[in-house]
Amino acid sequence: LCCQCCFISCDNGCLCCQCCFISCDNWWLCCQCCFISCDNWCLCCQCCFISCDNGCLCCQRCFISCDNWWLCCQCCFISCDNWCLCCQCCFISCDNWWLCCQCCFISCDNWWLCCQCCFISCDNGCLCCQCCFISCDNWWLCCQCCFISCDNGCLCCQCCFISCDNWWLCCHCCFISCDNWWLCCHCCFISCDNWWLCC
Repeated sequence: LCCQCCFISCDNGCLCCQCCFISCDNWWLCCQCCFISCDNWCLCCQCCFISCDNGCLCCQRCFISCDNWWLCCQCCFISCDNWCLCCQCCFISCDNWWLCCQCCFISCDNWWLCCQCCFISCDNGCLCCQCCFISCDNWWLCCQCCFISCDNGCLCCQCCFISCDNWWLCCHCCFISCDNWWLCCHCCFISCDNWWLCC
């Protein structure tokens, strides 16, 4: 209630929010109060980042305080000047990596960078690649992003095959994405369990 009074009395919400953080020893509760008191959640989220010196912890609070994760993720991107760090925070804060990856793509206007951030944030490259395919409506571009983001081309190719239900298309993408066709051909044989078809 006190926090709501502060917002009513103060015409500078961010300054008010910073005061609340200084006065309160329970930052999680404080952040939730800020969301309740403020009618502009994206602005509120930016205030939280200004008031808090631990961006990832702040992002987790935002997720707890906010019942709309897509909006929350977009707010985090607006509030944070390091998108790769932001993406990593989203993965930490979110227990649904597929959904998180899709949020990142929606929040980010640079899909190549976003895909690379996802690989950095995710410790399971194949799962990450599958998420990218779901999040991206351009499979050729997605496949090329995967190769750029992944430092193991053969593993990347195998992930592509797992993620793609059209092996002929997948194989074409691999050749386009790979600048070493001999290596690509080896990878195709590794990834494919039908050597006659592969040949």
